[in-house]
Amino acid sequence: MPLALLPRAGDAVHNPLTGETLVLLKAHAETDGRSFEGDLILDPHSAVAFEHVHHDVEQSYTVVEGILSVSLAGEEREVRPGETLVVPPGTAYRPMNRGDQRVRFVAGGRPA
Repeated sequence: MPLALLPRAGDAVHNPLTGETLVLLKAHAETDGRSFEGDLILDPHSAVAFEHVHHDVEQSYTVVEGILSVSLAGEEREVRPGETLVVPPGTAYRPMNRGDQRVRFVAGGRPA
């Protein structure tokens, strides 16, 4: 993909079907593909569309506000403000907001 088409820091996307909003803080273009970081917001009672796996990417979620529920390898966990959850490569997971208030967290991954 030409560099001009790659996402860049500041790019944002909102999915009204799932209630997700992502604002890229660091993208492939800024890190030469080493990592990415985004500010992610889940509306109340929303979730990423489905459980999925990134085979070669380690992801981390640091919660800023709200309580993030994550299905991780078939087990549900809660992540609270100030806490970080690491998702190892090859692990099935799905972030969710089961509460009545939005959840905001910083999602990161290596490599991008």
